[in-house]
Amino acid sequence: MCGLNENTNGLVRKYLPKGTDFSKLTAAGLPLVEDLLNNQTRKADNYHSPKEVLVKPTAKSKNYVLGM
Repeated sequence: MCGLNENTNGLVRKYLPKGTDFSKLTAAGLPLVEDLLNNQTRKADNYHSPKEVLVKPTAKSKNYVLGM
C-alpha cells in the first residue's frame, strides 16, 4: 500500500505543490482537485479513470453497480 500512497501523493502534488498553505484554500478548491483526480485516466486501470472503474453500468439495465 505504500506505493499506492506515494503515487497518490504525487498526483495531488500536481495540483497542490509542496509548501501549499492549505488554510488559504477555498471550500470549492478541494472538491475541484478531487474531481480532477477522479476523472484522470490511469495506465494501471487500462486508461480508465477511477470514476469509470468504480461505477460501471450493468449489461441489462441502466442501474450502476460498484465494480473493478
